[in-house]
Amino acid sequence: MVERYRSKRRQTRSPVRASRRQGGGSDSLKAMDRLVRPRRERSRDLDAYLERLLDRVGWNISVSWFLCTSFLYYVHHVSVISDNMFDNLCSGMLKRWRFINHRHKVYITKDMLRAGTGYNLPFKKLPNLVHGGANSMYKKWRDL
Repeated sequence: MVERYRSKRRQTRSPVRASRRQGGGSDSLKAMDRLVRPRRERSRDLDAYLERLLDRVGWNISVSWFLCTSFLYYVHHVSVISDNMFDNLCSGMLKRWRFINHRHKVYITKDMLRAGTGYNLPFKKLPNLVHGGANSMYKKWRDL
C-alpha cells in the first residue's frame, strides 16, 4: 500500500522536479526550455504591458514604474524592462512633467529624466509602497 502511494505521488510532480531527482538528462533540459524563457523575451512582454498601461491609464502611472524599475536595477541588479523602454519612459515623463500628478513625484527630478537614469534616487528614503511595488513587479517579470 505504501508503494502505491509513492508511485502516484511521483507521477503528479512536475517534470523539472522529477528530472532533478533522477539526475537530469535530455528530457529535463527540454522541460526547462519550456518553463524558463530568456530574459529578453520576458522584458519585451513587460515592455508591451507598460505601453498598453500608459495608453489606457495615463502617464501618472509612469512615476511608479520609474521608481520601481530604478530600485530593481540599481539595488537588486535586475532589469525588468529594456533600456530602450526605460529611455522612452524618461523622455515621455519629461515631455508631460507639468501634467503628471503623483504623490511620489517629489523623489524624481528633471535632471534624472534628462539623463535617463534613476541612480541618484534616495532608495532608503523611498516609501514602503515603492519597495512592495518593485517586489510584485519582479515576481510578475519572473513568472512570465
